[in-house]
Amino acid sequence: MRIAGSGAAFPSDIDPNEVALDNETVWPVFLGEGWRAELKRRGWRADHANDAWGVRRRHVWRRPAAPGSSHAEALALAAARSAIDRAGWTARELQAIVVATSTPPHISSSLAARLAGALETDAAAFDVRAGGASGLAALSQAALLVSNGVERVLVVAVESVPEFLEPDDIKNRLLFSCAAGALAIGAAPGEQCGLVASRAGRVQATGQAFTIPGSLPPQADQRYTFQDADPAYLESLGEAWGLSIEALCEISRGSIDYFLPYAVTRGQLERAHELSGFEVTLALDSLRENGCTGCANLVLQVHALLESSELLSAQTLGLVTVGGGVSWQAIVWRI
Repeated sequence: MRIAGSGAAFPSDIDPNEVALDNETVWPVFLGEGWRAELKRRGWRADHANDAWGVRRRHVWRRPAAPGSSHAEALALAAARSAIDRAGWTARELQAIVVATSTPPHISSSLAARLAGALETDAAAFDVRAGGASGLAALSQAALLVSNGVERVLVVAVESVPEFLEPDDIKNRLLFSCAAGALAIGAAPGEQCGLVASRAGRVQATGQAFTIPGSLPPQADQRYTFQDADPAYLESLGEAWGLSIEALCEISRGSIDYFLPYAVTRGQLERAHELSGFEVTLALDSLRENGCTGCANLVLQVHALLESSELLSAQTLGLVTVGGGVSWQAIVWRI
């Protein structure tokens, strides 16, 4: 199997009035006219996001979605169309669509099915939910489908985390972005490319997760926005992170041309380098230019690599990710 085409979408691709906010332009948008005084009160430099996490700009929606639509769906559709076009396919030729997200516009309905409807295709469509690990989980499912005779599968990973944050949660609003990435996966009989190996697992998490509190259905007195994780939960994430990298080193036998770890913060990526010995340049670039894009991150990294001039044929990618829950996954893929 091979990646026949890829695509990416950010708010500015949907609405030309939306622009990526860098570490100079973001403050008046997030804090208003008194932003300088607020930075002084917090003891932050204007370049705080770069100091803390290695983020220099992020993509956020400043305007509400049009009635009857959603930002996540619009991003997913734009990325999907780009990947299909680059593959030289039509939407009607798709046989399956796998969508990954942890910020769905509707709790109880399939974003993949809505995307299939927007693309006007009758392809089988389903969602994958594994927190930040959803993008790799979707890629694994696509590989499984192709290995069992499905010839053309579209993988889409999309997040709109900032819309799930409180307005005064400046820290996370500086870190997280809205984005979608898509990969068109096609059968390639006789070619030595595609999924080489995969391993996934989980750890028993303790503490308060970075997730939406409260039970469903929603109650009037509950807030349905993300909250900060506590140290115990962050320790669980760290354990899963170590397991994912250990698994990648085992299944790749140390032979990787490009290491693509899920990019959340610069410190986390530096830890990935320490544990694996692999360079994390592509992930650092993604984090710097796009912020943390959740489960879309690894699909976006693969897209950026495919778009670069340095990628050669028969190159091996090593991808690792951790998602809330806590789940982890490692994949070796040959281009």
